[in-house]
Amino acid sequence: MRASWRRILVLSLLVSSSVACKEEAKIKVSSLSLEGVHAVEETQLRAALQTKAGSWIPFSKKPAFDTDEFQRDLQRLRQFYTERGYPDARVTNVAVTFDEKKEHVRLTVTVREGEPTLVESMRFEGFEVLPERRRESLKSRVGLAPGDVRDRRRVDAARATALNVFQEQGFPYAKVTVDELPGEKARGVAIVIRATPGQPATFGPIDLSGNASVGEDVILRQLAFKPGDRYSAGRVRASQSKLSSLDLFRFAYVEPRGLNAEGGEQPSAVPMRITVAEDKHRQLSGAVGYGTEEKARIRGEWKHVNFFGGARSAGVESKWSSLDRGVRLNFSEPWFFTRHLAFSAQAQTWDEREPVYRVTTYGGRAGVSWRRERRNPVTRRGATTSVSTTFINEFTDYRVSDEALADPDMRNALISLGLDPETGAASGTLVSLRMQADHDTTSSRLDPQRGFAVSGALEQAGKFLPGDFTYTEFNGEVRGYVSTRRPSSAGRRGIVLAGRLRGATIDAPPPIDISVPFFKRYFLGGSTSVRGWGRYELSPLTESGQPIGGLTVVETSGEVRVPLGPKLSAVAFVDAGNVGRNPWQLDPGGFRVAVGPGVRYDTPIGPVRFDVGYQLNPIPGLLVKGEPERRSWRAHISIGQAF
Repeated sequence: MRASWRRILVLSLLVSSSVACKEEAKIKVSSLSLEGVHAVEETQLRAALQTKAGSWIPFSKKPAFDTDEFQRDLQRLRQFYTERGYPDARVTNVAVTFDEKKEHVRLTVTVREGEPTLVESMRFEGFEVLPERRRESLKSRVGLAPGDVRDRRRVDAARATALNVFQEQGFPYAKVTVDELPGEKARGVAIVIRATPGQPATFGPIDLSGNASVGEDVILRQLAFKPGDRYSAGRVRASQSKLSSLDLFRFAYVEPRGLNAEGGEQPSAVPMRITVAEDKHRQLSGAVGYGTEEKARIRGEWKHVNFFGGARSAGVESKWSSLDRGVRLNFSEPWFFTRHLAFSAQAQTWDEREPVYRVTTYGGRAGVSWRRERRNPVTRRGATTSVSTTFINEFTDYRVSDEALADPDMRNALISLGLDPETGAASGTLVSLRMQADHDTTSSRLDPQRGFAVSGALEQAGKFLPGDFTYTEFNGEVRGYVSTRRPSSAGRRGIVLAGRLRGATIDAPPPIDISVPFFKRYFLGGSTSVRGWGRYELSPLTESGQPIGGLTVVETSGEVRVPLGPKLSAVAFVDAGNVGRNPWQLDPGGFRVAVGPGVRYDTPIGPVRFDVGYQLNPIPGLLVKGEPERRSWRAHISIGQAF
């Protein structure tokens, strides 16, 4: 062992001498190799080191070599392993190789990891005041169990989880410590998690500061608690989240006072302090982007976030892209008789230009929604449940694409669909009532890593409602995500398995095709659907090969997302779908399947996505823009995961 360190010291001195001689021209690090690294994540280890390797790209900037910093990195490496349960890890060799001009250096560090320290047993003391089901849940989900490597981060996470459970159950003054006792084996440790629950408490008086033009009632009604309720750290976080979600504030902070007061005082009512900083009430925003389907897109919005007070919001938004464009007026009332209900309304003139049809909409919709958020005190995972009812009253003017209209074989199809055979157009007023329910446990919409989401919707047009169309639409979807990363492994990215299943149908009285407007029909294909086809290319066809959509759809997707680095991921996917011509029926043999690879690059606004889908069973006779399909693949660029 000492001989190894002597060799390292001699090599370092040689490097130091070389650096001293080349002080004018700094030596650059061309590569840094780590050998023998198996038990820990190499990307995390490299992130902990200050010595960095230069990029492989020619003429790119190479970082300068600092001998003193490199020596400290060798100590950081050993500390890194110790924190992760490998106290005997050692650097056994350092190889330093210069190029011919002595301007660049290649470093190779060899590590011997040694045997890990294992958790032999775990014991919980002082948890008797918690409900039995909560204690059992904590023991099973604490993130550390006998047989695991004693990782300091996971030990700290176990203590934090236990403390959070007490604070969720009304014990804000709880203290939790973790003791590590020698185990029976030389590389074993017995972990004891001890808790001192302290005085149970409720929420006490509320002190509010920072609001100038926003009334106290607006702030207080956003809170998930009121004085006298049992104390819950989750309600504190939920209150801060609800306040921060209001565009009224640049800053909002909800905090308990006196939890760490000196002298051991533990009042039964915890005083609360709320501090806010108001934002501008009139806000202007805009965005520019590009996607393979929308092409270039521009969006702008102006809104007043305290319209006539009460945190009401009113504004106007406009968008232009190759798929849709128009102007929309929005209004929202976040407090509709109760804090759980919200009212929203919009009026619009909007033009959608899909590959198969074009529809212009004039009108509006209004609705009431109920929303509730919960968080598991053990897993720290949240769940959002919402239910909404929306009344829709819109005049629609629609027509099929020019390619379809130019096809002489489409004439009979246009007539059966209720479209003018000469112009391919129709119009009518859609009056419907839509009810939707959602339950979502995922943490991110743009890049979900774990959890699931379930949604269902029912839309009724006609019957007891006026309007030119009569139908009943049923829609359901489920998405699930599983990650190999442990929740306690902060900063580490794992492999994500993702899946989705969606089904929908539209039922209508005869003549069915006339009772349902053409733009409500189902199509598949595109960047978020069966990715081997372009947008709206997968559907029932006319005899000539034109997609005309259907009234029943089923689609499913599966993805494996593998991290390649801190920001880059590779994806393999399989998509399948079928669109049926009639309600409650799928076309026999109509399932189409696509597979392919993709890459994701993380950005502050979500992952940039590039997918290439390959058709496993192309559609015979399909026309794309009036021409026979000649490609069996499609490429897609967009923002956010496909699902």
